[in-house]
Amino acid sequence: YDYAVFPYSYFKCKDGYAFLSGFTDPNWAAVCEIMNRPDLQQQFPTIKERLTPENQPKIQHEIEKWTQNYTSEELLEIITEYSRRPDKKGTVVTGRLEEPKDTLQREHWKLRHTFVEFDDPYYGKILVQDSSFHQMSRTPGRIKWPCRPIGADNALIYKKFLGYGPSKLEELKSKGVL
Repeated sequence: YDYAVFPYSYFKCKDGYAFLSGFTDPNWAAVCEIMNRPDLQQQFPTIKERLTPENQPKIQHEIEKWTQNYTSEELLEIITEYSRRPDKKGTVVTGRLEEPKDTLQREHWKLRHTFVEFDDPYYGKILVQDSSFHQMSRTPGRIKWPCRPIGADNALIYKKFLGYGPSKLEELKSKGVL
């Protein structure tokens, strides 16, 4: 649960989990209207009532009783249809919780070059999130390394900050200090 905004969470549905957000009072009113649950809006009318540790599990349970009747795609359709209504009470956000392998198949990630294959000297070929600055012509972003192993830069640190050269490092290693 998020004790600053709720509902702003994942809920079970027929095909896994779906995200649903409707934490402001108008958006909560929309969630309740979509679910045909005016009683929930009356019981928890303001964000103050919805944010308590006692009430969040109750609300989660009630929303999940509804979302479990639908697939994530059906939820998206229901909420999208509601969003098109001129008399809507608020805005509800929803989306399917995807596995990483499913996410990587989305065309918009490919068009934006969000993920790239990177050949790392320590880990080999890995998939990493690319810099959003790669499209800048004068100062393009780059990936220097994804993650360095522990101790990978020790020799540089010992030299730069302590003035230890290779012979001093060997001496310390032979004594078991390093």
